[in-house]
Amino acid sequence: MGAFYGLISKLSPSKITRNEDTCIKCGLCNKNGPVNIKVSELKEIKSAECINCQSCIISCSKNNTLEFRIKNKSIKPVFVLLFFFGGIGITKIIGVYEVTPHL
Repeated sequence: MGAFYGLISKLSPSKITRNEDTCIKCGLCNKNGPVNIKVSELKEIKSAECINCQSCIISCSKNNTLEFRIKNKSIKPVFVLLFFFGGIGITKIIGVYEVTPHL
């Protein structure tokens, strides 16, 4: 599944981008990411290892330096999390989502 998700992430229209002009290269984004991507050295995070957890964006000390973009439109991390958990909530309410199988 990891390889499949890696391929999907390469084709995805959504990316995390770094504004090189405002980045102070403090390295907080590198330290707080769970998959050890050198975010502070990249302009656009295209790595198949990136799971779009948004922790690098949230930990960045400079506003609007790291952004989650979908087709060049910036999306705030709170909306990404709301979309993710909202999808889980909706599927749970309508009975499609199950944490454990019925016995």
